[in-house]
Amino acid sequence: MTAQIALASLAPAAGRAKKPWEATDRIVAAVPCGEGAILASHYEGVVRRVKTMTGKAEEQAAWTDEAPGKCTQFLAVEAGKAAVSYWGGLVRILDVESGKRIAEQRFEQDVAAMVWWNGSLLVGLADGRLVTLAMP
Repeated sequence: MTAQIALASLAPAAGRAKKPWEATDRIVAAVPCGEGAILASHYEGVVRRVKTMTGKAEEQAAWTDEAPGKCTQFLAVEAGKAAVSYWGGLVRILDVESGKRIAEQRFEQDVAAMVWWNGSLLVGLADGRLVTLAMP
């Protein structure tokens, strides 16, 4: 099943919403990246970097990374790296320019929170533990 969504932005002068672009899946996380953004879609673990915020997200993709059978959860970007968590405890680190996978870590618990801190990724797990992942 594919959910249809359209993201809207506020047109300041007119004071009403306009539709700049749309995706075919539910977006659960988005962070700015250059002129575009990195978006995480809920179903099938799709993460993509879009070059611009106009048109269809799929057509604007600079790169796409997929985790079939996984649902994306959190997204955090710092210093050229994008961290993506998925339900079930999977965390991937991607290069924001190329989309190449830099690292991957599987936890036995779901990720409850995730943030970059001084070049390391802090991952809060559902059982209450806080884990620090140092990046190469």
